[in-house]
Amino acid sequence: MERATRSSAAASGAPRRSQRIASRRASAAAAGAAGAAGAAAAGAPPGPAAPRGRKRNGARAARPAAALAKRARADEPRASGLLDLLPLHILDAVLELCTARQLAMLETTCAFFRRGRMLENIAEARLKAVPRAKGMEPNPKAFEKYASLLNFVLAQSAAAAQATAIAFGSSHTAALLISKLDGNTGHHSLYTFGRGFYGQLGHGDYLPQREPKQLCIGYQTSVEQPEMEEEITPAVVACGDEYSTSITRRGQLLTWGLGSRGELGHELPAAGEVPYPMRSLLSTRPAVRIVSVACGSHHTLAISVRAAARAARCGAAPHLTCCRRRRRRRRQELGCVWSCGRNGDGQLGNSTLADAMQLQPVVGINRNHRIVSCAAGVSHSLALASDGSLYTWGSGRYGQLGHVNLQAVHLMVPAQALVLTTPQRIGALDPVMLKPWRRVTSIAAGGHHSCAVTVGGSMLMFGRNKHGQLGMGDNENRWRPTEVTMSATEPSDNFRSVQVVCGLQHTLALIAHFGKIQPFASGAGRVPPAWSRCPGRAAAAAAPAGGRSRRRRAARAGANVFGQLGLGHQVAAARFAPVPKLRDAQVVALQAGNHSSGAVCEDGTVFLWGRNDRGQLGLGGNTGRWAPARLAGFKAVHPDKTLRKSKRTAPRMRPAAPAVPPAASAPNNRIKVLFAKQEAAAVGQGGGKGAAPFVEAAAAEAPRWARWAAAAAVLLAGLAALRCAAWLAGGALAPRGARAPARPAPATRPLHPGSARDHLLLYVFSPTDPEFLENLRFFVSEAVARDTLADHVIIVQTGDDLERVALPELPPHAKYVYHANECYDWGTYGWLLLSSGYVDVARYKFFFFVNSSVRGPFLPAYARGRMHWMSAFTSRLSGSVKLVGSTISCEGSPLHGQQRGRWRRNPHVQSYAVATDRAGLDLLIADRRVFACHRDRWDTIFYSELGSSKAVLDAGFNLGCLMLRYQGVDWRDRANWDCNARLTPTSEYSCDGTSLDPLEVLFVKVKSYMLASDISFSKKATRYQAWQAQSDAWAAAPAGGGRNFSALSRNEYLDQLHRHKAPRVLEARARGAGCFDFDYYAKENPDLRALWGDATGLWRHYVYYGQFAARPHRWTCAVNWTRIAHWPA
Repeated sequence: MERATRSSAAASGAPRRSQRIASRRASAAAAGAAGAAGAAAAGAPPGPAAPRGRKRNGARAARPAAALAKRARADEPRASGLLDLLPLHILDAVLELCTARQLAMLETTCAFFRRGRMLENIAEARLKAVPRAKGMEPNPKAFEKYASLLNFVLAQSAAAAQATAIAFGSSHTAALLISKLDGNTGHHSLYTFGRGFYGQLGHGDYLPQREPKQLCIGYQTSVEQPEMEEEITPAVVACGDEYSTSITRRGQLLTWGLGSRGELGHELPAAGEVPYPMRSLLSTRPAVRIVSVACGSHHTLAISVRAAARAARCGAAPHLTCCRRRRRRRRQELGCVWSCGRNGDGQLGNSTLADAMQLQPVVGINRNHRIVSCAAGVSHSLALASDGSLYTWGSGRYGQLGHVNLQAVHLMVPAQALVLTTPQRIGALDPVMLKPWRRVTSIAAGGHHSCAVTVGGSMLMFGRNKHGQLGMGDNENRWRPTEVTMSATEPSDNFRSVQVVCGLQHTLALIAHFGKIQPFASGAGRVPPAWSRCPGRAAAAAAPAGGRSRRRRAARAGANVFGQLGLGHQVAAARFAPVPKLRDAQVVALQAGNHSSGAVCEDGTVFLWGRNDRGQLGLGGNTGRWAPARLAGFKAVHPDKTLRKSKRTAPRMRPAAPAVPPAASAPNNRIKVLFAKQEAAAVGQGGGKGAAPFVEAAAAEAPRWARWAAAAAVLLAGLAALRCAAWLAGGALAPRGARAPARPAPATRPLHPGSARDHLLLYVFSPTDPEFLENLRFFVSEAVARDTLADHVIIVQTGDDLERVALPELPPHAKYVYHANECYDWGTYGWLLLSSGYVDVARYKFFFFVNSSVRGPFLPAYARGRMHWMSAFTSRLSGSVKLVGSTISCEGSPLHGQQRGRWRRNPHVQSYAVATDRAGLDLLIADRRVFACHRDRWDTIFYSELGSSKAVLDAGFNLGCLMLRYQGVDWRDRANWDCNARLTPTSEYSCDGTSLDPLEVLFVKVKSYMLASDISFSKKATRYQAWQAQSDAWAAAPAGGGRNFSALSRNEYLDQLHRHKAPRVLEARARGAGCFDFDYYAKENPDLRALWGDATGLWRHYVYYGQFAARPHRWTCAVNWTRIAHWPA
């Protein structure tokens, strides 16, 4: 009925069209007859002459008539090529097979279809079949038709699906690509590239990759063919700052990389790094299938649905109690949101501020709503329900949650932390109060800003706008969802937003403008000229070129320091402006990372641009790109090949491995265990490159207790093998409650090949203070040049904000290694020991860790040259002591620096100079957080400095130090954990009223501000250094007259007498003469008889001379130091 209606409507002008077709056929027949008749046809009478119109005023009247006839012929519908020869029902059937994009192209290129109703009827019928497009109508002001509108609506869904094929982390990228080598087969693979310091690339190592490298996840038993194994096929990828995630076609969630905050969802007490894909615990539930995942900086959100298998089993017996429980559980998990990772700002939505090591349900939105999409920022989260309701939670400091009431709280109490620990619905976007096309259909989260796109294509932005990432033309934060005006010269109805993605400080948008879709961007960059921040200029850049040309554009807004906007420069853009290089590309999806961006075209071509210092663009170098650059040799996989299973997209198959012999207790039990690489390497069996990353049990016809018993037996055998391997390696047994330590990477490029030394010293140098270079020079001259026991590795921290300095020359047993200034000292040690391949840890017996903030080692004159300074540390390392340092402190530290949060108060060896042996190093590696790279100073203190000592104490070992006060103390006894009143001994006078001495602890801190403040131990260190250099010069001079002893007559006390006396003079004057015993002072100092009876003279003598000569004196009243120093209450 509908097709007949369209055909009759299209045939409304049938008489003229049929006459034209008949005349053409008659002309063709006449031409054929003429060719057959030969000369006879040449004498045939001509056809009837065309009637001529009456002349009006001669030739002048003929011109308007000709113009009218030409205009009439132009207005006449006309098909292209041979389409006019097709019957209408065949043409209608062909159009039914066209996609929405093809219909839109026909509408814009063919006058016949543009002026007729055939395409409009087909597009209108398809648009009404889309539920979320209910009530949408074309915009006649923008010359929009149903075909263009249908193309826009379907492009929104296509962009959301295609964007899951590529993901950016802070310095790495993961993508589902088809290599040119697999172009014929159509098989896609997961490729990762960029920084691999934490194993976020998933290749089992920690090496960087500047080009895409294929990641083989592994194989699993095929459901359709149990005798075969199919390759685990990734369907969706997402990345956090330093970790990666992927969803397989079966709905399993795999995670790998840095999991120090629990973002991997593995429920490990000390997660550390996982350098290969591992299945999350939630994915081990057979009835839960993950369909979507979103990654913030350090937290993960996942959406799950209930698998159909268990529901089918319960369908046969719904009266059973277990099935009733399953039905209740299914209602809770249908479209359920899960979260794990960091929760310092409530971004997990579990009504607490505690981190979660495994995926847990989000509180409040899983019971009554079906969640279809989620997004995660640095410290906030968003979730979109199927009815268009938008929920937000986490930190709302900049308005990124979209709740207006938080702005009122911020205005009244600016210092108040705006945190929502449970999801709250944004009232302004309540779907009940909005028309269907005004409801939210997609969401995105940036660093501290958020975006929502409506069905009709409106872009709503809210949150932080310091860098112009909201595209509003200013830098004011938005506390409520605010619609973005794309151009100041055109109506907003001319622009429809297809997709919006948010980076850390920039935003990309796919905009439909007059029917054509093109990428836009917005944000701030380097400080631009005054005119580039002008709203008029920004609006002009966003305005379309060509007026009514039907085009789809990509826009950008936000930070542009690394060229992540793709504009070809680093100038700010506070309004959305088109990406020039992608103006003519058929872009279908965009993706944004912290400082990188990407676009996927219709043919699968991938463009990348932005920051590339770690090779995260995969272009083979480390040069950033300010404009989109094509990823050669690869194409992005189409969502139909990842989300839909067909013969063409079937995974690779291989025969199943032979089954393990059945256990004696369960003769019918067949167990197949695919060991992870880490466990296989720990027991010395190695691990293949394509080994499966998780343990899978496939049992057939066996009771549950038998399967549990067999699994327990395998687990106990593995633990026994691990302990045996640790014992054979010469280390202590695995510590209580700790996992088996990760084996350090083999020395693929050793710094000291063939060395017989059994001591290894790692020294971290960072040129952030002028005195640090002097500390390094003294260490090289005093410790490295004279050393015969240790191999030295000096790690030089590098970065754009660090100046380059002239480093001292090193002897052959010492090497310089350069590393980016991204981690603190412990993370840098971990990089060198565990993943760099520079050292072979198994060769060494003792390990020393020193940083450039301290100066040393200092030895007394009678010991210098007669004993090795390292023996002061190694002599204290014994069977019970596994960690020794210069000092020990009992000062605690809070996690993340939050005073009301979690604290660690255990005594700890202060990390500026630390020594341990092989067994102690195994304990530190086993903790996994000690050598992790923590970006926050408080986390480094909590997990590394205090965590290293805690790992040793928890394993039953003791700590040691060089301080005389703490010799023989058993730090395992908690009664000693209040040492020094919980004050650090490295402050002035804080060590029981005294300051440290360099000759006591060998190393003391020396920094510029310490010398400027006359900190006593820092000043002593500089004096000791000068005296040692002076003594060495005298010893090296010839015994004759080459020695210069003029420096012996110098005394800084006399040179700066007033400066040294001033503090004690001020103290005496503050106490006052009223409390001074003049009689006692005169009696005990008989040489002052001339001043007897002169109180003023005696007082002046004591204040300026007597107290510095240690003359006997006495005070007659107590001292109120608080009043004297004017100390605040």
